[in-house]
Amino acid sequence: YTAWEIADEEAVIEAIGEAGAWVESEASGALGDFTRVGDGSVDPSLPNVLLHPGAEADLVLVGAAPAVFTAGDAVALAGVAPERIALIPSGVDPVGPAPSEDRRSAVLEGLGLSGHRFLLYPAITYEHKNHRTLLAAFARLHALNPQLRLVLTGGVGSAEPQVRAQISQLGLDPAVVRTGRIPAADLDVLYREAAITAFPSAYEGFGLPVLEAMVRGCPVVASGVGGLVEVGGPAVVHVDPFDVDAWVSSLSAVLDDDGYRARLVEQGLEQSERFRWSDSALALAALYRSLPARRSKHTKS
Repeated sequence: YTAWEIADEEAVIEAIGEAGAWVESEASGALGDFTRVGDGSVDPSLPNVLLHPGAEADLVLVGAAPAVFTAGDAVALAGVAPERIALIPSGVDPVGPAPSEDRRSAVLEGLGLSGHRFLLYPAITYEHKNHRTLLAAFARLHALNPQLRLVLTGGVGSAEPQVRAQISQLGLDPAVVRTGRIPAADLDVLYREAAITAFPSAYEGFGLPVLEAMVRGCPVVASGVGGLVEVGGPAVVHVDPFDVDAWVSSLSAVLDDDGYRARLVEQGLEQSERFRWSDSALALAALYRSLPARRSKHTKS
């Protein structure tokens, strides 16, 4: 819907109308990404509803940009023929005005972050989000700089007990700030104020938080896996998700070198310009207009 608002809502709706009953017949499916476990493999214990439309649809929309990685998963894991895949670029919401100083101060003071540099990781505590690597790296950074903080936002997932236990075992309770789910306006402040957004996930089909950070001028250190490589490109410092030494080194380099950090900020702003919802809307409209012809070709074959 955001894409329609930014581009031409009427044109997209008109295109869907032109596709007519073909769309209504549920002959298309959509894929985002696949559920993974800690090592990045597909979790066989979790039924992934995204697989079902892929198995039966005449056309599968892959909604991640540039979507090459997720499209590969659609072929390898859902058995979708490559010619039945349409790549629809995704985007990032435009950034609004900078929050007021009062708003900024209220958020930081409310979380005990005033006067502290901090790393930000916005993620539910699922196993594949790999909080354990970041916590292990942060423990070493905090030992050298006790004023440094780690902010973990997001809801409770299946790995929450392990995350809590690791924080306690490492003696990081005062230094790790847990916010749970927070309003978008508060997360906006955290992105803008964080020294680094760290994203150690073992698997991502896309990785929207990486874009959300870059578009707000926050440098990113992320795992060099899956969609994170596509989304971040050269603007992101990519690290093996399970190499704690590499995470310590990469995070330290950004924290300790203002010039390096500034270059990453500039590159991140440039990279985020490649992901516009208007492009998504136009691609989707063009695809819907092509559906009758696609359907006819598929039926004949």
